Amino acid sequence: MIEFNGPHSASKGCNDQASSPGILVDALMQMSPWKAQNEEWGFVVIEFGFYTGIIIGIFYYLILPVLKWMASLAEKAEAKKEREVMAARMASDRVAANIKHAASMLDPVFDPDLPGHARNMILGNAASHIDDCLRGRRMDGVVFIASLNSQFSGMMWRARKAVKIVDESMVKQRGLLDGIANKVILPRQVWEIARLLQVQSELANEQAEARRGVVSPELDAVLAPQRKALERSIHATAQRIIALEKYATQVQEADSALLAQEMLHRNDKYHDLLAMTDDTDAMRSLTQHADAVESTLSQSIRGAIAAGEALVIPDNFRN
Repeated sequence: MIEFNGPHSASKGCNDQASSPGILVDALMQMSPWKAQNEEWGFVVIEFGFYTGIIIGIFYYLILPVLKWMASLAEKAEAKKEREVMAARMASDRVAANIKHAASMLDPVFDPDLPGHARNMILGNAASHIDDCLRGRRMDGVVFIASLNSQFSGMMWRARKAVKIVDESMVKQRGLLDGIANKVILPRQVWEIARLLQVQSELANEQAEARRGVVSPELDAVLAPQRKALERSIHATAQRIIALEKYATQVQEADSALLAQEMLHRNDKYHDLLAMTDDTDAMRSLTQHADAVESTLSQSIRGAIAAGEALVIPDNFRN
């Protein structure tokens, strides 16, 4: 039996087809002349998205962790470097504090030929053995005045005081004294005196220790000439210190004369004052005193220079 749907059935079929969007779009694409090009661009977009996703994935899961790891290593290295710098700074501060402490405790006199870094090395070593150094332990290139007994440390104080007076004088600061005497001879004199006092202090302690017990005639026969030799050496050293003190005194006198000369430059005000009071005799006296002061200054400076030139280290005390 043959069914005949009729026009209503055909119309219903067309409506069903038109009601499906996917079929409609497909039909439009089939009728479009840009079908091939649209399909090509679609594949390009899909391919671009695919590779972009791969690149993003590689960056996120591989490259980014590596970058974070490298940044972490850099931060750790920087932190380690900062810790090392801080540790080095703290170590340097400790060394400086130890050197300062050793210098204050031991009161060193250095060989003037020693450079600064060598002196710091000596003090750094001495900082670990302060008690031994105070008991007389020796180190090359230095004498620890604190290890000397009171007699000899007092003599060293006198020598240093004399040198300090010269160093701080106006005539030295203005270059009016012998530069060689001040830069070379004075530091060498202080060093040689310190070396002598060190030996003398040790021998004096040795003599005192030997006489603690019973001194027999035989022991006294040995100690007496030793004591006499020590006393002669001490006397010679004292004479060297006296020479330093004499030089310092003459430098002070030259300073005083220099100050007097400077005060002469203010004489004009006093001349004006006397002129106002019409005192010609006093004006004449003021001028004469000015001439005398100029002469005194020249003599004082010459005397100080001569005293400095006399500070020559005897050959038997060198090295």
